Amino acid sequence: MPNSPYGHDGRWRWMLFDMDFGFGLQGYGGGYEHNTLELAQMEGWSGFMFRSLLENKAFRIKFINRFADHMNSIFKTGQVVFIIDQHQAVLYPEMREFFMRWDSREDLLEKWEEEVDVMRMFAKKRPEFVKQHIMDQFDIIRTVVLTVNTDEEKGHIKSTLLI
Repeated sequence: MPNSPYGHDGRWRWMLFDMDFGFGLQGYGGGYEHNTLELAQMEGWSGFMFRSLLENKAFRIKFINRFADHMNSIFKTGQVVFIIDQHQAVLYPEMREFFMRWDSREDLLEKWEEEVDVMRMFAKKRPEFVKQHIMDQFDIIRTVVLTVNTDEEKGHIKSTLLI
């Protein structure tokens, strides 16, 4: 019901949980090659919903298209590295004091900078692997580069991919 109070309108809401597998996936050789698409479909309760959704052709097509849209926009390497750099710049002035307060080892600031570099490397290497995971999962043989120019005063572009 559209007029119901927030949280009582029957809509699903998502929450991020357990971010251990993000940007460096410790113990997996850098993590950028790790197939999280496969992980999201694993047997048992944790993969049940996603596996079930992928059985629906319309969902599959929307998932692939939406994934590609994100990989070609907000998750583009330059954009992700830019955001990492912004956050590092904001946090850097506070890090020395943070480490002095919680741990007196001298090398912690350098270790923190190394971990930020791990995130940058992840951002640079991950897209190639994720693209291949999508192609393998959905038997996509090739991709194409499409450049579309539009005049906002004359309309907009709506795309549909048929597989």
